[in-house]
Amino acid sequence: MKIAAATLLSALAVLGATASASAAPGAAPCGVSGYNYAGVGGLQTSSGVAGTIRAMAAPKVEAGHVAAWVGFGGYGAGKGGSDAWLQAGIITKAGGAPSLYWEVTRPGHEPELVVLREAEVGRAYRVSVREVAKETWRAFVDGVAVSPAFVLPGSHGRWEATAVAESWDGGAAVCNHFRFAFADLTTRREDAWREFGKRFHLEGGAYRLAEVTRRSFLAVS
Repeated sequence: MKIAAATLLSALAVLGATASASAAPGAAPCGVSGYNYAGVGGLQTSSGVAGTIRAMAAPKVEAGHVAAWVGFGGYGAGKGGSDAWLQAGIITKAGGAPSLYWEVTRPGHEPELVVLREAEVGRAYRVSVREVAKETWRAFVDGVAVSPAFVLPGSHGRWEATAVAESWDGGAAVCNHFRFAFADLTTRREDAWREFGKRFHLEGGAYRLAEVTRRSFLAVS
């Protein structure tokens, strides 16, 4: 399974601009075919991102999956234009229950997604991805490392943070639904955790942001 990485600023900006703003929840589909997003992307480089993520209701997934995550990297973001990213959060696949997960793509490798354990609806999880050594990244949940440390060449001092909810329709004309809360968003810059900082918003079709503050938002559909 390939989950879209989120630092393709131009591609995601186009997605948000071209997805049908008139699509209503319950329509099929309720966004463009493939991936749709609701979240924020950083506009300055950082070495860590953290957020408290909560599924406010059980996602309704007709096909594909929905996910809420924080992370770094993207298509073409690695050394020499290779694909490279690391993300972690909550994922719900069609027919399944919400689960904590992480996903990595290393240059020259296919994406690897690891499901950790079931995630409780309504429970808040503190999720972070950070650079633990130069070009070496790791995912954490509630302060505990949940992934190996991955060397991702070309990443140091180059990547912007992302905090986003996504829907992937699995290639079918469906409308998946979610309601994820992101709170206490921070990024690590100059060796200190700070407010998320300069950012842009991602919205498309029925997938949108609500109750947005400097440190939090709801991603809903």
